[in-house]
Amino acid sequence: MSELVPLRILCIGLEQKVAQILEGICEGSDFARVVSIDDFANSFDQWQDDSFNAIFCGSSLEGMAGAEIAQVLLNQCPSVIKYFVTISGERYEPRLLLKNGFTGAFMLPIDLSLLKKAIHDNITPMKARARAFRTVKLVDIDAGEPLSFDTYLFLPRNNKHIRYTGANQPVDKQKLETRQMNTLWVDHRDMNKFYQYSAKKLRELGESAVSSTEKAEKLKGSVRGLFSDIFDVSVKADFDQGRETIKQCEMEQIYS
Repeated sequence: MSELVPLRILCIGLEQKVAQILEGICEGSDFARVVSIDDFANSFDQWQDDSFNAIFCGSSLEGMAGAEIAQVLLNQCPSVIKYFVTISGERYEPRLLLKNGFTGAFMLPIDLSLLKKAIHDNITPMKARARAFRTVKLVDIDAGEPLSFDTYLFLPRNNKHIRYTGANQPVDKQKLETRQMNTLWVDHRDMNKFYQYSAKKLRELGESAVSSTEKAEKLKGSVRGLFSDIFDVSVKADFDQGRETIKQCEMEQIYS
């Protein structure tokens, strides 16, 4: 299931006036803010290419120059658009900023029209992209343990997903179980994070490092693969092997 998703924008050390301007240009976006060097140090190693649609940096992050921030971002999120935006000429060195990894550098208000065009051409179109969600079983998640990915609830009446917990927040399983809910939803791009989390959890428990969610996915994959081979004349289907795979997955489901 999928739906339109707001832009996810990371703001690092933006001056207040710059932040207000960007919030107006990118209205409706989901903003994450880093306002101190401690925030930066505690968060940067969790950022990845799929964490944000765009990153805006300014000159108000005390203790770290723009070029240094650019180098960290280039290592963590090499494919994400990164703009340096400031109203202060004191620490504005566009050539150095671009050399170290920023996509563009803008001095406001003189570059405001250029900034709006860059956002309109390179970032705003991402808002129309659909987000796909996958279900995960609540039994695979530990109560009280922070997760490295967002989780969502599905509202069938509105046919919409809403964020339940953000990255690095725990899930209140008791509240969900009280409402007779046994699944959560995860952005499909975060499923590898979920599989890594569940495998680590199961290894710590001394159990098979395959979660109930992953077993169910394997079972569905086996069925799809078997039936697609039936109609694919270029493939000689090994039905005995397919049936054995399905049987094994079914047994794992029974005893999980």
